[in-house]
Amino acid sequence: MKVSIVKCYNYEQSEVDEAVKKSLELINYKIPKNKKILLKPNLLGFFQEGSQIAITTNIAVIKAVIKLFKGNKLYLGDSSGQGDTNKTIKSLELDTLKDIEIVNFDKAPKILVDFKGKYLKKEYIPKILKEVDLIINLPKLKTHSVTKYTGAIKNFYGILPGGKKWELHHTVGNDPEFSKMLLEIFKTIKPNLSIMDGIIGMEGDGPSMGRSKNSNVILASKDSLSLDYIASKLMGFNPLEIPQINLAYKENLNSEITVLGEKSLSLSYLKPSTTTQGLVKYLPLFIRKKIFDNKKLAVIPEKCRKCGLCAKVCPVNAISYHPYPVWDFKKCIRCHCCMETCPYHAIHLKENPFFKTAFKIFRKIKNFRKQ
Repeated sequence: MKVSIVKCYNYEQSEVDEAVKKSLELINYKIPKNKKILLKPNLLGFFQEGSQIAITTNIAVIKAVIKLFKGNKLYLGDSSGQGDTNKTIKSLELDTLKDIEIVNFDKAPKILVDFKGKYLKKEYIPKILKEVDLIINLPKLKTHSVTKYTGAIKNFYGILPGGKKWELHHTVGNDPEFSKMLLEIFKTIKPNLSIMDGIIGMEGDGPSMGRSKNSNVILASKDSLSLDYIASKLMGFNPLEIPQINLAYKENLNSEITVLGEKSLSLSYLKPSTTTQGLVKYLPLFIRKKIFDNKKLAVIPEKCRKCGLCAKVCPVNAISYHPYPVWDFKKCIRCHCCMETCPYHAIHLKENPFFKTAFKIFRKIKNFRKQ
């Protein structure tokens, strides 16, 4: 399967228009006519001004796609992780877009679909997903504190409306089970084309608490898995260490990949602080949890607005206010929904001081041996 990588240095509309067009030309994608087409961006939520640009699919990318596919009946839809999709749509000014109909997946008419999976059996999804002729996936290039990487496949978690996403974090748990559930969605509702906004991505503790990364790329492919493989590799991951990609390969969902455009490009992304590396990852899971997985969620009081959203999205009701958020870690399942959806970036992963010092010493010894 073909994957294109095209340079794009900013969100100036003319620059983005040209980059998106070139990305599709490289993979020989023919623009259809007179079709019903749904655009599925990453609309994680509304965040503080300045940070939004690294978190959600940029409106310039969406506009570029609208221009290219003009002549078709276009829709744009998603369900925000924060639970207020209309607020997210307005904050990103998507309600000002022309030649496209906006669909709030939380409030849109639903249809019952049989996913035939272990975790997803018969679930209600927006009816529009089954009514359109084509689905165009518009993910963002980001790291993720639970799944390490979030891209084209994970972007389709947003087709599940309302609180269903929070509920599944509780019933499914974290990786690799969570990634198995993502593949159940991917195998049932597949996009026909994926165009990734990597002009400004996110590194570190994504998908919302990381640092913005000027990556200056647009990626495109007809196959979401192929795009995720190349995008994660571009970031410096071993793609087969990303659970959702590894599981897809084990199920023989992969195909041979041809990279077009910027073939030799390499980006150095800071990995999530929860990522275990080196020999640590080969230790038994219970040892890693006891000794190395020592980062706990904590609040930054000066940033917290006491809005209550973190408690609302917590799937196990592990958060109370005294007067700031306090976690019951006996209940907490480390899904990081609270950190992911906090609009003010007031929640972070706090490392145990003992282990922080121990790892500093370990890294110094390791660097000394390399000299």
